[in-house]
Amino acid sequence: MRFTHDALAAANEKLKTSFLTSIKVLSNLIEVTEGPRSGHSRRVADLARHIAVKIGLNQTATQDVMLAGLLHDIGKIGMPDALLAKSASQMNTEEFMLFKKHPIKGELALMALDSLRSAARLLRSHHERYDGQGYPDGLSATDIPLGARILALANDYDGLQIGSFSTKRLTSVEALAFLQQSRGKRYDPQVLDAFASLNDSEIVDKAQKEWALDPNSLRQGMVLSRDLVSRESALLLAADFLLDDSLIKQIRGYTRYEEQRVVIHVRADQIEIATNQSRTII
Repeated sequence: MRFTHDALAAANEKLKTSFLTSIKVLSNLIEVTEGPRSGHSRRVADLARHIAVKIGLNQTATQDVMLAGLLHDIGKIGMPDALLAKSASQMNTEEFMLFKKHPIKGELALMALDSLRSAARLLRSHHERYDGQGYPDGLSATDIPLGARILALANDYDGLQIGSFSTKRLTSVEALAFLQQSRGKRYDPQVLDAFASLNDSEIVDKAQKEWALDPNSLRQGMVLSRDLVSRESALLLAADFLLDDSLIKQIRGYTRYEEQRVVIHVRADQIEIATNQSRTII
């Protein structure tokens, strides 16, 4: 009976890993159309997840926010490249009306998938404003799902820095000032406070829990702590992937042709386990 339980748990964990990997691959395909803005969805998802945790959302709600962040621009697929290359301030009325349809298109694209329905609802509302002046439904305040309010801020914070709002790209300090000026207008004060309270401790904690290794130092049993991406931002392996000898050989083969030094981030809590396993095999 114990074996059956463990086998089911392992199978379930494998399904979850496969699901998240598929989502990240899909997110990467979306970003291919964004050119120099690629990486936006991953940054939005990561920031939104941090804010959700800071506010105290449960694990399921936090994952929905992260998934919505990864896929929030899926409704832009099929829109003209010339339109997507423009910032919002450069669009004429007709172009902006077309652009404003992407949250609804995104929701419709995901609603058929049971596991993504909650994320799809957040995705629909990520351009709503706290004062009710957003789109597509003109929702305001707490009528906007909390996850969507989080996503809106994370999306705009990154968007301000990559030129999605205007041709001028803001620094992180300038972007934060813009968010603060829009408190209670564009953004939920609770979400803004949670974002503002994030500090380097989260980054430090992450750094303490991972090691940056040369590909030749990788060992079977190590676990990726970050997504492994190419120079073109294509996803090669998702975070939390368990490395085996075959994958390590492929990673070394790939990095051999890279012009710059490649660093692989792995979970520190698996370093000793993997090292001991390697010694045992030897």
